[in-house]
Order: sequence, then C-alpha cells, then structure tokens
Amino acid sequence: MCVRQGKGFSGTMSGRNLPTIVFINHWARHLGGAEHSLRDLLEYAAGRSRCHLVTSEPGELARAAAAAGVTCHVVRCAMRQRNFLRERIASTIFFSIGDAAAFLGYVLRLRRLVRRLGPDLIHANVPKSHVALFLLSLLGYRGQSCFHIRELFGKRSMPSVLYGLLFPMRNAAAIAISQAVQESLPPRVRTKSTVVYNGVAIAKKPLAPARGNDPLRLLYLGRIVPWKGCHELVDILAKLRTRFPGNAAALSLVGDSSYWSREYRCSLEDKIKSSGLAQACSLLPATGDVRGALFCHDVFVNGSHLEPFGRSIAEAQGAGLPVVSFDSGGVKEIVKHGETGFLVPYGNQEAFVDAVAEFVEHPDLVRTMGDRGFERAREYFNREIQVPKIWESITGSAATPL
Repeated sequence: MCVRQGKGFSGTMSGRNLPTIVFINHWARHLGGAEHSLRDLLEYAAGRSRCHLVTSEPGELARAAAAAGVTCHVVRCAMRQRNFLRERIASTIFFSIGDAAAFLGYVLRLRRLVRRLGPDLIHANVPKSHVALFLLSLLGYRGQSCFHIRELFGKRSMPSVLYGLLFPMRNAAAIAISQAVQESLPPRVRTKSTVVYNGVAIAKKPLAPARGNDPLRLLYLGRIVPWKGCHELVDILAKLRTRFPGNAAALSLVGDSSYWSREYRCSLEDKIKSSGLAQACSLLPATGDVRGALFCHDVFVNGSHLEPFGRSIAEAQGAGLPVVSFDSGGVKEIVKHGETGFLVPYGNQEAFVDAVAEFVEHPDLVRTMGDRGFERAREYFNREIQVPKIWESITGSAATPL
C-alpha cells in the first residue's frame, strides 16, 4: 500500500508498527459535511496508520482518499435509495424486509473484508456506518471501535433506543462533534464519549469587505434540503426587502441536494419566482471553491433546525464573515451572540430580519463581528489543531491505546 503524508498537515510516522485502521463511511458519491471532515482526517491518518476507507459506492470521497494514499474499498449495498430523513436514521435502514436483507448482506460482505484486513480499530463516521459496526460487533468483531457521532438524538427516539441497546461497552468509544450532540446521546453512549469539534480551513486573514452602495450580500452554503431551512431564508429575504425598499440585500443559496429528490429544490425555485425575488436570490449548485464563495459575500445566514454542529458556519467565521442563525442545536457553540453574529429563536423570522437589518443599517458591524468570528474560529475550529485532536481521540480512547 502506498502511504504518504496528507496535504496540509505536518509530521508522519515510520512505516514500522503502524496500526491498521478501517474507516467506514456509507456515502462517497458527494461530499457533505461529514465527508469533508473525514477527508481531512484521512489525509492526516494516511501517514500515521495503514489506512483503509470502506464505502458502499465510488465517488468524490474515495477519490480524495486515494489521492492522500489511503487504500479504498467499495462494498456495495443494494438498499433502495430514498430521501434520507435525519429524524428517521434507523428506520430508513429497516424500512422493508427487502432493505433489511440488503443491508444484512452488505454487513456480511463487510465482515469478510474486515476479517481479511485484521484492523486494530474501526472508525464509523455516519449513522448507517454506526449500525454496520454495531452488527459487526454482534457478529463477532472484538477489536477497537470508534463511533463518530454527528447527529442530534431526540429523547426516546428510535435512533436513541437503538444506540442505547447496541452500543458495545467493551473496546468502544464515541466522539461527539458538539456538546449539544453529546448531551443528546443515550447514557450508555454518553459515558463513553468525548467532544471534539470539527476543524475547518482558516484564511490567512479575515475578509475586508468593500461593498460601497452594493446590497448586503447574504450567503447560505450547504446542502439544499428541507431541514437546512432554505425556504425560511427565502421568506426572510422577502421580508427584509419589504422593510428596506429597493436593493438592500441579496441572497445566494449554494449547494447540492445529494441523497434527496429534486422536488424540494424545484419548490425553492418556484418560491423565489413567486416572491418576486428572481433578481435578488440565486439558487446555485455546489462549488469546489468554498473560500471563493465566502469571500464574495458579507454575512452568512443559516436556517437549520437542530443543527448538530454547523461546519459551514465555522468555515464562514474562518473567512471573517459574521453569522446570523436560528439558535438551534450546536450553533451557539460556534457563534457568540452579539459578538460574532446574532442568534435568534428558531422559527422567529421577524427576529431574524431584525438581526440582518443590523448589518444593513450599521455596515461597520460586518467587519467588526467578522473579525471577532475569525479569531474565534482560529482558536477553536482550526483544522490544523482540531484534526490532530480527533486523531488523538480515536487512537488514545481505545481500551489499548494505539
């Protein structure tokens, strides 16, 4: 296997006595927040372990991992693709007898691969991978396990019950991406968990906006799916332009709708047109130039419900953009209300409009709050600091540290 140092990280280990680690991420075709975070971790791990990535499909994640020197394996899963509902993490797996059988077949093929690789540790990155690792443990896997948990669990929800029942208490640990996520875990998992924030790229210096008489440029960057609240942001823009007649603000919604039907995206396009916002609101595809998109805007806006962390919010602060967001989930761990942006009660569109209006009426706040957010991101969410912390948590939390 070719092992080389990941880009952007310093240091490597000798090829001798490297641990073998298998990273399981069910999805690979597109890069969501979980996949971006795993890509950074794989680049770091490639020079420090015999590193294997297992996915159920080829795609962007596997290509990025292979470029970093990671050995990639595709273990197919014949489940039918449906809209992935966050509140139904577990039931989407066992939706039907056919899907349950397909998933079990996937796990059995995965078990054969794991037996062949003989890993020192398996890291599961997303809910379907967690369930696969639960089942591997039931089928005889006794090695170290690490569950990277990136979702908020509702009390007595099916995922909470499932994780509480199946989480292996021996040789297992969990990493929660925020305190909000950790607090939502069932007690059986919470006692074995630690909080480590995701890391993002930080600009060399914060954005220095020069708008002049241009409208306030608002940006949402992420998946275009219902729970991200993009429809709320369109409503908020319409109300903002009613309050400030003329060309006071414009909104860009940037992202794809991967693992979701196009119905929601089409409904957003209709909403933008019917609201008379065709010239002020752009619905754009995902971009590979995140930094470029951030540097073309003034304020980042987020309409998510129960956001577990908010990687794109941390990225925005890391570029020097202030943030306006609903106060839901783990966002308050990134944004300091009144210092690096504004947090408003979830669903209160009028309060959201009031918060954005502060930047319209007081343009200097864009720079002031943006600079504070930049310093906060550099201290708490810097990829160069956080990725090594995640690696240390993975390898050091095992019953026998690797």
